[in-house]
Amino acid sequence: MKVLISANACSPERGSEPKVGWDAVLAISQHHECWVLTSTKFKREIEDRLALEPLPNVHFIYHGPDYQWIGHGMTARLQSWLLYHQWQKTVLSEARRLCEEVTFDVVHHVTLTAWRMPPALWQLGIPFVWGPVGGTAEVPPQFLKQLSLVSRCFEVARKFHGALSMRSRSFKRCIRNSSVVVAANDENSKFFHRHYSEANIVTLPVVYFSASRIQELERPTRSEVDAPLRLFAGGTLQGSKGIALAIMALAKLRDRGIDFSYTVAGHGPEIGKLQRLVRQLGLSDRVHITQPFSGSAYISQLHAADVYLMPSFRETTPVTLLEAMLAGCYPVVADASAPGEIVREMGGLAVACSSVQALIDNMAQALAEISRKRSDTAVEASAIAARVAGKYSRASYAAAIDRTYKLAAVEKQ
Repeated sequence: MKVLISANACSPERGSEPKVGWDAVLAISQHHECWVLTSTKFKREIEDRLALEPLPNVHFIYHGPDYQWIGHGMTARLQSWLLYHQWQKTVLSEARRLCEEVTFDVVHHVTLTAWRMPPALWQLGIPFVWGPVGGTAEVPPQFLKQLSLVSRCFEVARKFHGALSMRSRSFKRCIRNSSVVVAANDENSKFFHRHYSEANIVTLPVVYFSASRIQELERPTRSEVDAPLRLFAGGTLQGSKGIALAIMALAKLRDRGIDFSYTVAGHGPEIGKLQRLVRQLGLSDRVHITQPFSGSAYISQLHAADVYLMPSFRETTPVTLLEAMLAGCYPVVADASAPGEIVREMGGLAVACSSVQALIDNMAQALAEISRKRSDTAVEASAIAARVAGKYSRASYAAAIDRTYKLAAVEKQ
């Protein structure tokens, strides 16, 4: 098929949304010829990579002005949303120009993945695929009080924005005119079914892993189980990740006489609060909050850890969790959002979170049991890694995209 891809964020050099866009292009172009509409901001990075690794089946079209980020954290996020909104307002005319030159079989919007900012390319009159789309999860109300003031304000503003977006004309028109909506997980699928029951909705994770990445993450054989229990967490340290509750659970583990070390690698608005909590609980010798690791140092941290511990109440596709599972870490998360879905399906512990205290107590009990059965846990973690490698491979992603395009073509007839 000839596919027009909308990937505002698309880069081989970055993580997050740009990586989602780039990886989608790589997978889709295995079986289809692709024209990719992306932001001019990523032109140099894309062209540098293509000079080394050509993609003969892909044609990039750069649209919109180049720009530099202003500030960081929340400021950068707000800026990215504004720039994306401006890009969406003008990209439709560029897409129509392309349609005069190429007869496309399907149009596929890949990034940004947020449902609150629906794309406009369904107006081209070509079978339109939207997604994978995510972002419907919310932090449960009973956990908001555990967040810092900044994080709490963000979560409240996000919920208010979501309520407005659900009622917006652009969202309603986009979902009704999408041949297929691709939900990033079951939680998002239920959300779309609830708001438009007639939509064709399939489920496909936002990310996948190449064979080389899976091999790179594979854990070397390790036999020692008598060292302190080693736990790891990584990513953006915002309130919705629930790291503070994990630290409180570890204080209970310490009180049971169980030795452990917990490395939290990342940056974000909760760092100050987490550092104060560690000192208050007397865990400074066991809990270490560091800058993010990258490359081989990051993989070494995963291979050294027994457990990946991050509750996390709202995520679309938790990449670090999946990488940790591929690296042989046993996952312990809250039974919420995508992390809970993944762990229930792949293996590990999705801990019940009916209340703040219940989650803390249940995590402490789960970690004590893991420490007692270290050998059994290691065997199970290896089996989990194999299951994740099978489901989240590039081949599985590409095959799901092929099925989706065929469904879109049928629905438009």
